[in-house]
Amino acid sequence: MKNSRTYKNHLILAPLTSIMLSSGEKEDAPSVKAPGAFVVLGGGSVGNINLVIDASDAQRIIDQVAEALSPEQIDRLMFRTLKEVGNKTRTETGRAVSAEYAVTKGWAMARMGAPKMGGGGGSWSCVIPMRDRRGSIGGTFKLMGWHKGSKRKIGRVRAKIYRGGASTLPSHMSNYGGNPPFVVGGLAFVRKTNRAHPIAGIVDIAMPQMPLNKSKPLVEQAIQEAMVKRLTHNLEHLFGG
Repeated sequence: MKNSRTYKNHLILAPLTSIMLSSGEKEDAPSVKAPGAFVVLGGGSVGNINLVIDASDAQRIIDQVAEALSPEQIDRLMFRTLKEVGNKTRTETGRAVSAEYAVTKGWAMARMGAPKMGGGGGSWSCVIPMRDRRGSIGGTFKLMGWHKGSKRKIGRVRAKIYRGGASTLPSHMSNYGGNPPFVVGGLAFVRKTNRAHPIAGIVDIAMPQMPLNKSKPLVEQAIQEAMVKRLTHNLEHLFGG
C-alpha cells in the first residue's frame, strides 16, 4: 500500500544563488540584501520567499578557513552541515509551532517529511516537505465554548487556536458566504448558502503557514544557532579537533 501522505509545500534551505525547487529544477533567486544568507520558502516556488535567514556569522567562519580547504572538502562540509541543519530545522520548527499554536510538537513534526538533500558541487540544498492541510475547528483546534444563539442573537463559537487564550470566530464567516458558524458533534460548521445544506467544516491555519507567522522569530533564531553550531563542530572534526 502506498503512503497516502502528499506534500505540496516545502521548507527549503539553500544558498540564495541556487535554490532547489520541488520539481528538481534550479533558478536564480531574487536579489535579497542579506550577505551569506540561506532562505526558507513556504511552498515550492522561488517567487514565494517568506523568510530569509541571516547566515552571515556562518559565512564568516567559512571565509576564514576557505584557503585551507580544497573544493572537495568545502563541498563535503556544506553537505554535512546543511543536512544537519535541515534535521535541526524540522525539530525546532515543531517546537516553535507548538509554543505559539495550540498543537503538540508531535502534531507539527508529523506534518513535515524527512529532509531531502539535492544538488552538489558546492551548491547543495535541503528540502523539508510539509503537508498542506488546514486544522479543523473542534478537531485540530479544541472548541472552548459555543453559544447557540437565537432569532435575536447570533451564535458564537470559540476555539483554542493559539497558546494563551481562546479565539472567537467571526459572527459571519466571510470565507464561507457570510453565514454564522455553528457546532454539530463537537465540530464547527457553516452553511455555504442561505439554505440548510450544503454545509462545510470550518478550518483555520495550516502547518506550512505556522512557521512563517507567529512562530517566525523562534524558527529564525533556531536555524541561525544551528548553522553556527553544526558548522563549527564539523570544522573541528575536519581539522582533527
